[in-house]
Amino acid sequence: MVLVYFRGYGDWLTDDNDGRPVHLIKTEDRSTYIESSFFVGYRFYRPCDLVEGVFRLTDSDERLYKIAGSLSNIKISQLLPCRHYDSAFTKMVDKGLLNIDVLDHCYFKIVTNRYNNARLRRRPELAREGKFDYDLILYKTITDETESIYGLITESVFNSSPIRARNPIIRQTESLEILHDALDEIEKETGKTPCAVDLANYILSPSFKHRNIKESSGREIRLSSGKIVTKKNIESIYRGTIFKKRQINTE
Repeated sequence: MVLVYFRGYGDWLTDDNDGRPVHLIKTEDRSTYIESSFFVGYRFYRPCDLVEGVFRLTDSDERLYKIAGSLSNIKISQLLPCRHYDSAFTKMVDKGLLNIDVLDHCYFKIVTNRYNNARLRRRPELAREGKFDYDLILYKTITDETESIYGLITESVFNSSPIRARNPIIRQTESLEILHDALDEIEKETGKTPCAVDLANYILSPSFKHRNIKESSGREIRLSSGKIVTKKNIESIYRGTIFKKRQINTE
């Protein structure tokens, strides 16, 4: 197994039953001028979209690396998650952006330009303007004998707590009560904690009912107090208020 350290931008994907790629996380168009066709095909990556951490090479890239002897001698466009304590995947799980269940079923596609391929074909001069620099360096080559030495986390440890510990409630609010009650429902039914995106979709779905929700449009909810709560608000409370950061002991 060859571990690499990556710092840059990209999308997390999985394949459906027909082998077609499906985005788990995709950076959408965020231009303030989205109504203008001039910006079609443009993806604005914010600093918080930066992905940084340890990945492992795909089997095919690992074979090429062993032949070439250097990462700079091969073109790498796809990386796989790993159980390293500094894994980029683990960081995404801690932020509530990915479910731990997809560890063995997802991959990361490196994005090297903010413009998509169709736009670059029409306007090749944009290639330089939209280029993303990224870092990809060799971290460690792991064998079965040295696996535990370099911080790889065993599956039993990595998946030992499907129900995540929550922070104590210091000040109860309508929004916080809704999120906790929704988490209770999902965890009771599935036996595991959902990610922030899944929780938000659950709360915004027509089937979810709560005494503090006056009305729901599917995109936002209006509370009894009149406050509007959006999907972004729900994800923010999930990541910033409810959960403790995952602590992993690798000793």
